[in-house]
Amino acid sequence: VVTIVLSIGMTRMASRNAIMRKLLAVETLGCVDVICSDKTGTLTQNEMTVTKLYDGQKTYEVSGIGYAPEGVITDESGEEAMAEGVLKRLLLSGLLCSDAVIFPKEDGKYSCIGDPTEASLVTMAGKVGFVKEIANKEYPRVSELPFDSDRKMMTTYHGNIEQNKLISFTKGAPDIILDRCVSIMTEDGVIALTEEKRNEIRVVNHSFASKALRVLAFAFRTHEPVDNAAGYADFGHETELVFLGLTGMIDPARTEAKDAIAIC
Repeated sequence: VVTIVLSIGMTRMASRNAIMRKLLAVETLGCVDVICSDKTGTLTQNEMTVTKLYDGQKTYEVSGIGYAPEGVITDESGEEAMAEGVLKRLLLSGLLCSDAVIFPKEDGKYSCIGDPTEASLVTMAGKVGFVKEIANKEYPRVSELPFDSDRKMMTTYHGNIEQNKLISFTKGAPDIILDRCVSIMTEDGVIALTEEKRNEIRVVNHSFASKALRVLAFAFRTHEPVDNAAGYADFGHETELVFLGLTGMIDPARTEAKDAIAIC
């Protein structure tokens, strides 16, 4: 009797385009109250997009979605922000301390090779005119400390950014980066990072995270020029950093996801 009832249930479900591989799954599905779905690429586009910026002084909005370098960065007053000073270095750090590449496909849409999170940083810089290939030539990477899950950060070393100096950019988890910073870059130069400022940064980080944004922190450090920069990478350089800012990114929902969930 049970087998016949389950078979009838399977037949009814098949008539509604729901195919069950196993008979007992019909009974299990009949008891379901909650569906846990994969998010990335299923409900979302799997195209990370930076929507918020914080340079230690101001918060910025970033328009545009996906990997197309189309959109603008606006400040708190709604005015389009100029890529200069601290904001310029924050954008450069995201561009240079990333391995992803974005490119237009035949249909005109943009795609990426590499990590979607890094691709969103490259796209963000592209919205103010920075091109990764040009930036890599202008500020060549001479060494790096790759990301790993224990350190929760990544560091790259570059020349030509500050006169007669080697500079390292570090990006990673906000709590880890902030703990390693002793200074902060402002429009008036590099100053000591006070506890009051640390708390302000934590508040901004929390506000970004509470909006379901994935938050990354950025910092840098300057080094004296060395003869063999290629072998200069040292984990000890990921301390006594100068704080640059935060980025908040999100994976936009697929346009058809809302209707699909309603039907389900």
